[in-house]
Amino acid sequence: MVMAAMAADLVGGAYVNNTRASVRWYERAGQGEKEHLTFAALHGHPFLVAWADRRVGERDDVATWALAQYGYMVLSTAIIRRFPANRRGLGLALTAGGLVLDRALGPSAVAPWFAWSYHPKLLMGHAAGSLRPDADIGVTEFSRRAGNVRR
Repeated sequence: MVMAAMAADLVGGAYVNNTRASVRWYERAGQGEKEHLTFAALHGHPFLVAWADRRVGERDDVATWALAQYGYMVLSTAIIRRFPANRRGLGLALTAGGLVLDRALGPSAVAPWFAWSYHPKLLMGHAAGSLRPDADIGVTEFSRRAGNVRR
């Protein structure tokens, strides 16, 4: 039941966080570094996935696996937000990096879909603002900091 709820959150979020409406919401005035990093930090899903894998006897290194997945996502979010002019390329590259990390660590046995929804939801979608051009999402603080707004 818990894995089904997590799947709904992550898979749904991977879709929703990459829509125009979601990007406009998360890039509205007042949404800065702190808000984006807080949103990312609240997504401690890797710890639950690692725990579930351990319960079925599929993973002994739960702390290493969970910290690597979670730490990579939070650090990647900070990098994307630090370089707003490059957010689209960084979002794609760091999402791909998260998938490579998952492959290197060994994907979850209980939730093999985990990395394929976790990283696109949080890195490509939420942190990077999807692939939406600034004109498509409107003028934002993020765009102003990136120097992407024409007056």
